[in-house]
Amino acid sequence: MIVKAARRNAESIINEFYEKNPSNTSIGLSFSKPAELGGDELVWDQSAVVWDSIIAYSSLTGDTQFNDVVAEALHVQSGEGNDLIPVNQTNIGNFSLLTLSAAELSFPKAVDGKPTFLRLAQNVFNSQVERWDNSTCGGGLRNAIVDDDENSLNWEFKGSPANSNFFLMADRLYQLMKNNIYSSWAERMFTWALGSDLIDASTDRESWKINDGLNIIDESDCKILSLDAASNTIGRWLEGTAIMFNSTNGAEPWRYRLGNLSLATDTYLSPNTSTIDNPCPPDFRD
Repeated sequence: MIVKAARRNAESIINEFYEKNPSNTSIGLSFSKPAELGGDELVWDQSAVVWDSIIAYSSLTGDTQFNDVVAEALHVQSGEGNDLIPVNQTNIGNFSLLTLSAAELSFPKAVDGKPTFLRLAQNVFNSQVERWDNSTCGGGLRNAIVDDDENSLNWEFKGSPANSNFFLMADRLYQLMKNNIYSSWAERMFTWALGSDLIDASTDRESWKINDGLNIIDESDCKILSLDAASNTIGRWLEGTAIMFNSTNGAEPWRYRLGNLSLATDTYLSPNTSTIDNPCPPDFRD
């Protein structure tokens, strides 16, 4: 019964929210609701979450009817440099994690002459390593890839969403490949997050707190934005830390870090055990 319900949902996503989109719609972008009902294209990185769910559905159920559609969407959005930076798009975090899901679940690439999904993920990771910025805040990644009028606010911001995405990429690549380059970057990112107070480990707190990001004031000054990060952001920090805990057989410091981050999830639970979340600041979305 659950499988049938999942299949109905998957077919609805593809047939109603994607295949029926206007002919001039970009390949790989889903709609918020069927176009005939006035739906609009989803924000680029939100479409990645849609495809990630279809890949998971295919892996869990063995239903491969949408594999070619998903593969085409991902490869078209990979950009000319095969680094998930197509024209006019910069929020690459969710698409980069999507390529890792495809690699981890052995999703067929189905497009001749295109790189494997693992290679795409590595390309993205390498491009982000090149963006590591020691000139401000002592390290980390800016939210924006380029500094222009459209991205000026994000250029002056090092957000927890963008940096937790990079952290999770490093963790998952290490889990896949056992290459110490990735574990070293995971450690470097987490250490920087602690040192910059992106992850607040103050001793006067019962648990750690995930802050939303750092405003870059100038080259010598960064100001923490103390607003609690969104729940999906702490989820990435927590997932990545759990991966490193497992990959190192529970060794320190990952055991200690995992315990403290697990307690931090209490921020998102109300007294009646339902989950709550904070609104994403409109100018600083990853």
